[in-house]
Amino acid sequence: LKWGLGAFGIVLVCIAAAVAVPATRGFFDDARVGDVGWQGMLYQVFIRIPVGTAFFEEFIFRGVLFAFYRRHRSDLSAATWSSMWFGLWHVVPGWTAITANSTIGDVAGEGGARVAAVAGGVLATWLVGYVFCWLRIRGEHLVSPVLLHTATNSLAFLAAFIVNGALHT
Repeated sequence: LKWGLGAFGIVLVCIAAAVAVPATRGFFDDARVGDVGWQGMLYQVFIRIPVGTAFFEEFIFRGVLFAFYRRHRSDLSAATWSSMWFGLWHVVPGWTAITANSTIGDVAGEGGARVAAVAGGVLATWLVGYVFCWLRIRGEHLVSPVLLHTATNSLAFLAAFIVNGALHT
């Protein structure tokens, strides 16, 4: 729990700083949160993301897959395989995010830029998977990676909600 709460706190500080700085605030400009309203935001931040995304994905990738690979391989190999699958799992969400946010410019168009952006997202997610695996090993359970995953997704959604002016509706 302490590792997970510590990771949650780090993400909270980083996202709050990114929202506060005008040069990085644009990273949270996401059209997908524009019409959710207060109730929708609360549902996403406190129910759907923690349960339907963070817990579900951590159970699959750091619970089932990591444990399976860990029985037959080293921790590093298990982390590599489970993180790779985690990265690939994010192809469709990455494609959807780019499509929804057509203001990204060339990346929103068809072709190589979009594929490169999705591939970059998959690689980044794969690398983050190693951090989740490290927390899984360090904390000896799924609570720590679930808390970090929840922080990353829920707080980013909340930041996007704030940046997109939804607080004023």
